[in-house]
Amino acid sequence: MSLTVATSLLRVQPGQTVEALLNFTWTGANSITVTQITFSGAAAEWLSLAETLSKTVSKQVGSETGMGAVTIRLMVPRDAQPGDYTVPVRIHAEAVGNQIETGGYLTFRVVEPTRPSTAYPDYMTILFAAIIITAYLKRR
Repeated sequence: MSLTVATSLLRVQPGQTVEALLNFTWTGANSITVTQITFSGAAAEWLSLAETLSKTVSKQVGSETGMGAVTIRLMVPRDAQPGDYTVPVRIHAEAVGNQIETGGYLTFRVVEPTRPSTAYPDYMTILFAAIIITAYLKRR
């Protein structure tokens, strides 16, 4: 029996909290029960589970490979530096009385925050135009 972690690259901004799926696949047993997921490394404290374990998942009938997912939460601190972060992940599961454990990596990219638009109208130009128009209309 084998268990594999698969994730896609998440893109987040400093101060942002997002939920994402930590996907996994397995072969062998028809169902497995995920009992624990742990994160380690420098940015591990930014990650938590968004759902309660234990969680039992089953294969589709006739499928050799089972697919499951657990929802995780990523809370990026406001002072996080932009760049790529890779966090080791361990999944502990049970199937048919056997303990299964596998590791993988969750990678996310902290990007520069988007800046609000600073394209304000030039109020002095509008005011100046209004004064000229008013003066022109008064002369008539």
